[in-house]
Amino acid sequence: MSKLTTAAWIILLTSLSCARDGGKLECAVGKIGIANVPIKGDGMNERQISLTIDGSPTAVTAEIAEILLNKRIGASFFALGQRVAEHRNELKYTREAGHLIGNAGYSGQRLTSVALPAGELRKADAVLTPFIVGDMFLLRVVADDFHPKMANYLNRQGLQKYVGPV
Repeated sequence: MSKLTTAAWIILLTSLSCARDGGKLECAVGKIGIANVPIKGDGMNERQISLTIDGSPTAVTAEIAEILLNKRIGASFFALGQRVAEHRNELKYTREAGHLIGNAGYSGQRLTSVALPAGELRKADAVLTPFIVGDMFLLRVVADDFHPKMANYLNRQGLQKYVGPV
């Protein structure tokens, strides 16, 4: 396998309405808070996809971002907070290339397996916020990890600025 396929898990997902305006990525998503069910792209038209890349940043994140930029493809990179210090430049380049950066937690552990799920997301939020495009606070969690009780808990904990889970 190439280093690109092993470094990124690429899936088609979400229903974010984003477009390039003069080279800058602009997105229009209402502040709905964390939803009770994952956003899966229902309602997207047949010619629309959304590309998400999980597990960033890594040593090849900037390379993936550049390839997509050269192809005029926008993507959402869901980052683990614990990787930011080591791969800060890759994440910075990814954002400057016009891609969105989202929160995938700090440690990569499932939210249902950590003692304080809100703390896990806040810790990641603290290091990811400088890389967020506008007010596009996106949340990505493992689908099996999410249920209405978790959504309600996270919203009550002040994390309603996030849209998701994507």
